[in-house]
Amino acid sequence: MTSFLPPAPAGGSPADAQALNQRAIARLVQGDLEGALADFCRCVELAPGFAEAWNNSGLVRQRLGRLAEARADFDHALTLRPTSLSAGASSMPRGLTRWAARCRCLASA
Repeated sequence: MTSFLPPAPAGGSPADAQALNQRAIARLVQGDLEGALADFCRCVELAPGFAEAWNNSGLVRQRLGRLAEARADFDHALTLRPTSLSAGASSMPRGLTRWAARCRCLASA
């Protein structure tokens, strides 16, 4: 399967972090877990307050079996957006509803 991934952004703006997050998601979909993790890690370096990227990093670490690191990423994402979990399910951004469940699953890590 031939795929096209955009190049990593060279800058350090929030828009670059968003673009990098999208590239990492494309890598994840293609099964490139290590590449996706590298992009998510760079994304949170550029935008440390980007909760979605922290959550995505946790997903990849979970798939890689790095459960303690995944839990730390999920915890950080929850720290950044704690009120989202108390909001109504219909108003939560996609993926946030699963953070608490992931944290519970990783509690023994």
